[in-house]
Amino acid sequence: MTENNLRILRRPEVAAITGLGKSSIHELEREGSFPQRVRLSTRATGWRSDEVQAWIESRPRATDAGPDCDDRLRASHRDRARGGMIA
Repeated sequence: MTENNLRILRRPEVAAITGLGKSSIHELEREGSFPQRVRLSTRATGWRSDEVQAWIESRPRATDAGPDCDDRLRASHRDRARGGMIA
């Protein structure tokens, strides 16, 4: 993405682009696994479009994740729902 196309994306647009919900975005951001927000005003934040695009491009394709990827994801979500730690 060139700098001429650089935009600030608000949360609904980030959610639509990534397929992630509000809670998932917040959790990944807190873990350092998602781009950090930028402050636009005292009450508004957003994400740089180039950073969100780079994050999307860094994600492995489902076929690259291996045959047991779905099982690991289910276990991860189950552990989170129970309040457990993720290994």
